[in-house]
Amino acid sequence: GLMVITNQGNVGIGTTSPGEKLQVTGASPFVSVKATGAGDYSGVRLQDSGGAGWTIQNDNVDKLDFSLVGTGSKMVIDTSGNVGIGTTGPASFLHIVGAPTSNALGAANVAVRVVITQNSVGSLSALQLGANSIVNAAMGYVQTVTTNNGQGDIVFGTKNADTDSVLTERVRIQSTGNVGIGTTSTAEKLEV
Repeated sequence: GLMVITNQGNVGIGTTSPGEKLQVTGASPFVSVKATGAGDYSGVRLQDSGGAGWTIQNDNVDKLDFSLVGTGSKMVIDTSGNVGIGTTGPASFLHIVGAPTSNALGAANVAVRVVITQNSVGSLSALQLGANSIVNAAMGYVQTVTTNNGQGDIVFGTKNADTDSVLTERVRIQSTGNVGIGTTSTAEKLEV
């Protein structure tokens, strides 16, 4: 195999002109970092000049672990593909553990946040729920819909039949607190 070290200190494997400190080039190149003993682990540390950064490692219990240098784990992916954020033992596809301390608008310490990048009337953010084995996989949704500058409704929708390609709005909680079931607009506290 071909390996060069340039005058600038760049190392090239499979190339004579590496553009980075380490460049591996080939038809299907990858780099292997392998631990040698039981209980050992391997990883990569990415740090700035002050020492702050991330460690990505395969810990000794077969989890891919993402942690800040000098602190504990922030996210793991286990051998089942489960992702844990704030936990090293995810019990589901996505398992988030934390201690939200505020429900205030814009608060930094909330468990999950879905944000849209625009604030025009009709813009929305949504969480779709479904099953992969269903023809049109989405079976329901929860979404926010911007109704006015900085105001929004929460909408819940479902699918009638497996052949439906569009989900239908069922319940809307307006920014005023009014609830409509089967209607998108209501002047009452509850309208069915």
